[in-house]
Amino acid sequence: MKKWPYSEISRPWADGRRLFLLFFFIFLLINLFLGQQKIFELPPQGVHLGRQADGLTFTYNYYKDGLNLFNPHLNNLQSEGGCKASEFPLIYAVVASLYKIFGPHIWIFRLITLLIVFFGFYSLFRMLSLVLNDMLQGMALSLIFFSSSILIYYSANFLPDPAALAFSLAGWWFFFKYSDKQTQSDLWLCFLFFTVGALLNLSYALNPMTAIGIFIIERFWGIRLKDEGHYFKHPVTFTILSFVFILLVFLWDFWMHQYNNLHGNSYFPSSALPLWEASGKEIRETWQLITNYWYTKYYYESIFHFFLLILILGVLWISRSGRLLVFLSVMIILGGLFYFLLFYQQFAQHDYYMINLMTVILFPVLASLKGLKQKFPKQMNTYFMTLLLFILSFLGIQYAKINFQRRYDSTVVVGTKFNVGFYEIKPYLAAAGVSSDARIISVPDPSPNISLYFIDHMGWTIPAETRRMRDTIRYFIRLGANYLLISDTSLTKQAEMQGFLLHKCMDHKGISLYKLYPTMDSLQCLFLPSTTGPWRTRFK
Repeated sequence: MKKWPYSEISRPWADGRRLFLLFFFIFLLINLFLGQQKIFELPPQGVHLGRQADGLTFTYNYYKDGLNLFNPHLNNLQSEGGCKASEFPLIYAVVASLYKIFGPHIWIFRLITLLIVFFGFYSLFRMLSLVLNDMLQGMALSLIFFSSSILIYYSANFLPDPAALAFSLAGWWFFFKYSDKQTQSDLWLCFLFFTVGALLNLSYALNPMTAIGIFIIERFWGIRLKDEGHYFKHPVTFTILSFVFILLVFLWDFWMHQYNNLHGNSYFPSSALPLWEASGKEIRETWQLITNYWYTKYYYESIFHFFLLILILGVLWISRSGRLLVFLSVMIILGGLFYFLLFYQQFAQHDYYMINLMTVILFPVLASLKGLKQKFPKQMNTYFMTLLLFILSFLGIQYAKINFQRRYDSTVVVGTKFNVGFYEIKPYLAAAGVSSDARIISVPDPSPNISLYFIDHMGWTIPAETRRMRDTIRYFIRLGANYLLISDTSLTKQAEMQGFLLHKCMDHKGISLYKLYPTMDSLQCLFLPSTTGPWRTRFK
């Protein structure tokens, strides 16, 4: 009977095309199992609908108004002309270009983001296979890290975080390829992907800064990370690429702040919300949300137990993984801790902030696992151990599927108090005679942009809890508002609203449109960012 030794089966293939096709096939099956194909044509909905609408509006406006990357704008006129800048609009520009070819279909955006995530986790698979010298366990571990409920939810969505993670993972793959083969092309690709990831979300600069820190430790501090020679045999090239990366990220961030200040935009916050600026009560409440609610959305609980077990068992033999992995793990943990403390208050309501911490978990686990494989090769390099990893990855994906389907459940959409009539409202507005350049006030909308994205009009939004609603509407009339859109019928019964409800133009599924006239305006009010949220109205 023919024997199939594990070392032969698990050895990484030399043919990269076969590995690519293998991972693509598995990734495709997983996403079909998750039901990603069912949501491709769905409009944005559910958790963080406001941030989703922002990305879609940036993209649609590039499609509609031209691909000038340095003229990003949303539909809310809180800033001059709606001009607002946030992350570097690479993905928005690519999707807008595809809109021009195939039409503005939402599935294009979802597909592009999902393909980028595929590339990122294919890179992770190749990196793990290289570091562990084990293709099967590299595959299983990459699927375990992919099985995060929040990552899967946003992987075919409209936020930049999954793409930023994916490009960062690609950067790490080429980093380890360079450390193995010392090929300058790998170093260039490493910094290319690291830079793109950091431009998509500045906090993902954690990854290239960690790589630069490792370079400084070896080449400037003189700490030997390799028994013979150096990992970084091209210090001049590395230094130049590091400088270019820092310069590009700094220039974009500087331009973004200047652009937002020039146009009076305060929507996208430019400062962090650190732990040390929170009250004791806020610190406790945030921690309770992280540990009692969001914790179960990050990963399947047994995966956290697996990570903890590997770290505890591997701490004694982590040095066997090599000094490169040890120093990398320590540095990225310190960087991740600083990121967590700097954005601590954001973790209360923003689950996607956790995505950036995945590499912070990845490298200590990888170093510990490699140390265990070096110390106990007969026990760790077996079909049984690999089977356990694949079972854990399947359980994690099955758990993520349940959470994924919950987030797209219709009751979740209703639970956000979002009127689903917005999904098909555009033809009704056109039938009511609303011109494309009409400016519309939308009430109530807790975000600056959700309803304005669906109606595809410039205008303003007003949260339901706004004080002096009448004066706010009057102020917007002075700024040129032509219509008032009310998506909560209870507001039409309030006495202060009656003066604006004289001329009804349209009614659709509880959404009513009213014509506004200049004679309705009086009193000027001032809008300032609130300390309790990014979008509130105050008066002076």
